[in-house]
Amino acid sequence: MDSSVAIAHLADASPSRHQGLRRRQLSEQLSGGKPAGPPIVIHSHGRSGSTLLLEILEHDPNIWTLYEPLKAVRELPWQISHLEAGRCRDPWQASPSLEPRCPLRDAMLLSSLLVCDTMPLQAVWYQELELAGMRGQWLAKDIGAAWHGLYAQPNLAQAAVDKALADRRACLAKPQRAIKTVRLNGRLDALYNVSQSLGLPKPVVLHLVRDPRAVYASRKHVGGPTRGNDAKSMREREVAFWVPNATMGLKGARHWAASLCVATSKDKKTGARHPEHYKLLNFTEFVRAPEATIRGIYTRYLRRPVPQPVLDFLRSRFPASPAGAPARRDENYDRWGTSARNV
Repeated sequence: MDSSVAIAHLADASPSRHQGLRRRQLSEQLSGGKPAGPPIVIHSHGRSGSTLLLEILEHDPNIWTLYEPLKAVRELPWQISHLEAGRCRDPWQASPSLEPRCPLRDAMLLSSLLVCDTMPLQAVWYQELELAGMRGQWLAKDIGAAWHGLYAQPNLAQAAVDKALADRRACLAKPQRAIKTVRLNGRLDALYNVSQSLGLPKPVVLHLVRDPRAVYASRKHVGGPTRGNDAKSMREREVAFWVPNATMGLKGARHWAASLCVATSKDKKTGARHPEHYKLLNFTEFVRAPEATIRGIYTRYLRRPVPQPVLDFLRSRFPASPAGAPARRDENYDRWGTSARNV
């Protein structure tokens, strides 16, 4: 059964009232009780403001946040070939949108994390370690993840378990959860369908979109290839993996932009079927009016006032422009507009 057929099967599943109640009870047991608000998924392409939005929500004392949990089981390290890795890893020539090859699995991992169950992700982490010949694996940090060889760090597996347990404790300590990912583009339907099938709370998806020309410009700003077997090599492969390069030409650049747009279009159609659990956010409008955007999210989707620590952070991160000053612009697009003009 391919993923599209499986997703259709999940969407058509209609559990009885008793089954639905039992599933909700199980999800509450996993999450330590009934959550105070809906789980949140920040969903976007890279360089579209998702990290900024997560950083804002981190200042809410009631929200536990998690940055890119799928990276450790999706990104292919340079030390191993794709033939040695699990088929759910992203190949080096992955889609620019990072559309998942195993969307149901990834949606299941995210759904589990949103109820503080970190064990499914840890199980997949072990699987990828074994598929890589026990040579090494990614270890998550607060922001991002670092590759560690098992020879150099023999306690790697224990460190990963300790991180998973610490994440669970931190998650259970907060009544609401938010996860940020750039690795579900084009398959948002899997997230809604899996959460429904498992009887888990339907997440509110905050979908950030940005003009592909601005994304191109921002990714070029990240820097060019600079990677070797150390920090240099890691950087080169990471940048080359998802940053458009100067040699791909106009046709290649347009194909790159089209890939982003197709995935975004699919997810917008999915979101339109879940209007109470989906918010489309334009990046430029967001950075021009961040406080108004955040107030709108809290009022409609979280249904509570914006906490003062969030407002304090917003006002320090986005100081008010002097009276009569021009509106805030997408600075990366302005600065790198020449390189993006023909995309």
